[in-house]
Amino acid sequence: MNRQDQGRALEAIATLLAGFPSSNSAIGEATAMAYLRAVDHCPLVAIEAACTAFLRGQVAGHNLDFAPTAPRLAALADALAEAARALSEGPRLVRYRMGESPPEGTVALGGRTDDWRGPSRVRLIAGRTH
Repeated sequence: MNRQDQGRALEAIATLLAGFPSSNSAIGEATAMAYLRAVDHCPLVAIEAACTAFLRGQVAGHNLDFAPTAPRLAALADALAEAARALSEGPRLVRYRMGESPPEGTVALGGRTDDWRGPSRVRLIAGRTH
């Protein structure tokens, strides 16, 4: 992370910590630096998104009365960075035998699954009706 990104990450962290009044007395430069150390391997956009999610109360299971711990912020930033990476790569086709479960971690895209029972072939052949 370059110095400019570090500055923006520290700004996001300081805003996060300031958003939780119960922890304001314990906030100092050392605290902010500890949070930065926890997330310095993450892209800036993931750090900012994680801070915003905590500030907006969008993190399931988080006690809204207290700021998240540095490891908890890092875990969310890691997850958001991984999700962004996966989305940037786009979907990929995965092959598996019909009747078997799809591989772990895959998601069906589209309306057809192995259980799909569409119109009969007779209706799909032009000129034939039954």
